[in-house]
Amino acid sequence: MASNKVSVVLQPLDSSEFVSALRSFRRVLLSCVGPEGGIKIVISGAGYTTFTSSSSRLLNNITLSNPVCVFIKQIIQSQINAFLDHGLYTGILITSLLEKILSHNIGLSVPAVASIIEHLSSILLSLFDLNCIKLKADFSTVKQLLSVVKSILSTKPTCGLSKADIQNLHLSIVKGFLQTTNETFGDVIVECIEATEMKSDVFLGILYHINYDDISTVLYEKCNKKGCISLLLFNIMLTGEETSKVSESRSIKLEDRKSSNSFVEEAMKLFEQIVELNIDVVACQKVVHPTICLYLQRKGILLLDRMGTDLTHAVEKLSGATPISSIKHCSQDPGGLRSLLGTVETLKMVEHGQKYYVLLEKSGSNIATLVAHAPNEEAAMELKVVIKQSLSALRCLTIYPAVVPGAGCTEMSLVIRLQDLAVNDFDKYNCSRSQLESCVSWLQIALLSAAGFTTAGSSQLTADTVFGHAWKLNREACCCGLVSVKMVHDGCGRWIEVFNNDGNLLLQDITSLSALSSFPPSVKEDTVVDLFQTKHNAVKLSLESCVNLLAIGMIVYKSPND
Repeated sequence: MASNKVSVVLQPLDSSEFVSALRSFRRVLLSCVGPEGGIKIVISGAGYTTFTSSSSRLLNNITLSNPVCVFIKQIIQSQINAFLDHGLYTGILITSLLEKILSHNIGLSVPAVASIIEHLSSILLSLFDLNCIKLKADFSTVKQLLSVVKSILSTKPTCGLSKADIQNLHLSIVKGFLQTTNETFGDVIVECIEATEMKSDVFLGILYHINYDDISTVLYEKCNKKGCISLLLFNIMLTGEETSKVSESRSIKLEDRKSSNSFVEEAMKLFEQIVELNIDVVACQKVVHPTICLYLQRKGILLLDRMGTDLTHAVEKLSGATPISSIKHCSQDPGGLRSLLGTVETLKMVEHGQKYYVLLEKSGSNIATLVAHAPNEEAAMELKVVIKQSLSALRCLTIYPAVVPGAGCTEMSLVIRLQDLAVNDFDKYNCSRSQLESCVSWLQIALLSAAGFTTAGSSQLTADTVFGHAWKLNREACCCGLVSVKMVHDGCGRWIEVFNNDGNLLLQDITSLSALSSFPPSVKEDTVVDLFQTKHNAVKLSLESCVNLLAIGMIVYKSPND
């Protein structure tokens, strides 16, 4: 009888194998950060290739075997689920700090180091409330809204956007957001297509893409109709077979003809009643059987099929229709069917970028469609994620009206101030001064790494002694653009190197950094900013998770080779 033995891996948290796995995971995340980040090519087990630098798409396409790395992946995902942003940041901060702690022995146990990190975390998070870091959002103009969106778009190389593209697109995103926001947040449907040299645009209402062959007499009749247009909505597959194969020409191949015929016969009874009600449009989330398509066309009813989940929800909200989820259990009583109807005011045919659309409009609705272009299919998929991230950031900014300096300037300002406060609180720690300085240094390096500053480019990184912002060589302003060279000179400041040639921090020995200005700089359109709530949550979540992970004594899991 064959033995079903399972190999189990026992791995201490500070083992070289785990630290190596952690380092590899960190390098993958770090290489995606910022405008200089690289594009990842991820090949699935089925051979599907994904090009991405987005944390959400990257996490969906990589497989991790180590349970702790899987847990860190889940933490990153929770940040993405909450804010659609700072996923990579969260992962890099956790993995960098863990790697530093577990790969160095300073004479303290791991729980003792975790206790120090926990105390340093409370100091660090309190610094977020400083006026020079937490900058109040000004809604009297759209400048800060534009800054937030432009900051996001500029850090996504996979989208293939030029400076002109970013300039046009960030205006369209803010326009779409403002046009759909009144007392409540509306919906901006994102349509990303492959095209070149085409400007993005915003349409009030819902755009439904059609092929040239779909342009018919029925469509023209509905577009020219005066008065309200009635609409019936389905969110099921109207073929009778969930396994039906769909082709690009909107035709289907049914696997089971008997079940198909039975479904069509039952469905036709319902659609005969629908025709009697003089309904103008039938909209369906999924595929519709060719027999039903032909019947509706002959009866002068416009069919909008294969809309997808997002568009179906938008049509439901715009028209007020109640989606039908079952042919069998749907009432065929005229009164019952009328109660499920929705209405739109106008239908228009729109040509944009050599593509054709039907535009559904209704006054008073807070739904718009943003059409953007990308050079290829992968870039279009990436761009759609980034635009949704930008819209989410604008909603978050409206709820929590505060921003922080971007491009690493917040992190630089935090680590400088942390240095001074941590040393002043030395008596609160049960360790030597050198041990405390090591822990502070690890946290500082982890924060700078999360911001995209690595020791590889350390010789070009400086900080000013007035505001504590990050600077690159030969720049007229700091990395975020909030502080100019003149402002530093006016404050009698200078610039100091952050790392030495060996990649070690120099901040411990610089006394001129102990009295930084708390004056809040003004946010301009061309500055780089991050959302306060998003950044604060990412740092808080990362440090809390790191402290919790350091409580693990042994990692036990099934060998991936079994």
